[in-house]
Amino acid sequence: HLCMHFFRNKVSLFICLLLVTACSDSATSADPVELFTGAHTRAVWIQEQGAGGDTFAFGRNFKLMGYDSRDGGKERPLLAETGNFYKPILTPDGKKVVVSNRLRHEMYLVDFQQGKKKSLGQGVAVDVWQDPASGTIWVYALAGEGSENKYFSTQPLVRFPLKKPKKRELVWNKTH
Repeated sequence: HLCMHFFRNKVSLFICLLLVTACSDSATSADPVELFTGAHTRAVWIQEQGAGGDTFAFGRNFKLMGYDSRDGGKERPLLAETGNFYKPILTPDGKKVVVSNRLRHEMYLVDFQQGKKKSLGQGVAVDVWQDPASGTIWVYALAGEGSENKYFSTQPLVRFPLKKPKKRELVWNKTH
């Protein structure tokens, strides 16, 4: 009941996550995030390694970070390198991460467990979607060659199957 009170008063989710253990009647030592979500949980994000002044991730001082509620650890870098990483997106199965380098306009596929990185080609990934009928995982990307506009986008918007990154289809090219 304490957690619901905090939600109604718009206190941050982080505070409620800290209180989940206190709200639970369970005496298990399960991960607090998993107690909150009720399932195995993975999360990915970028973490600025300097003074924290690069809000829009234009620089080269970022780590690709991950968290797994079942690996027994805490948050950890998914790649050893520091660089320009932007908008990491977990694949629907949670095993891979699609992430972009906005300075190079290049996308990568990173294995969550092993930290292996491979190029998916030019563009900036904006979404990943699995077609429920075919099971195909699609990556949607802004694939323009020019610099980004004030909304951090380029045109055209394309999509490609995750397993066939060179098989690109035009989605939209009329406006940014």
